Amino acid sequence: MDTAELLRAGLTLRLPYATEPVSMRHDETPLVSSDVSAVSHPALERLIDVLQRELEAARLMLREAHDRETQLIQMLSQLQQQNQRLLDLPRAAPRTNRATTSFPSVDTSAD
Repeated sequence: MDTAELLRAGLTLRLPYATEPVSMRHDETPLVSSDVSAVSHPALERLIDVLQRELEAARLMLREAHDRETQLIQMLSQLQQQNQRLLDLPRAAPRTNRATTSFPSVDTSAD
């Protein structure tokens, strides 16, 4: 929800740099700038509708994120099981073939 929607709903905009008057009396209550009784009933209904749509969109995003997380955890679990099965396999002795591992002879005679 952006500022324009709030203003259309009938709420007032308070600027952050606006300062409230300072009083030295302790029993004074601060002024409330968002007086709900001053906002029209249709404006409040529009605001409620906007908030409900945003809430539903947020819930949908949360469900989608949860589904992705569940899928990623399943994939990770499968990968870990696969790696564990590979680690549990007996290791075969490496095969060496003398014909393929022989080194060529080097002629050390001087010409």
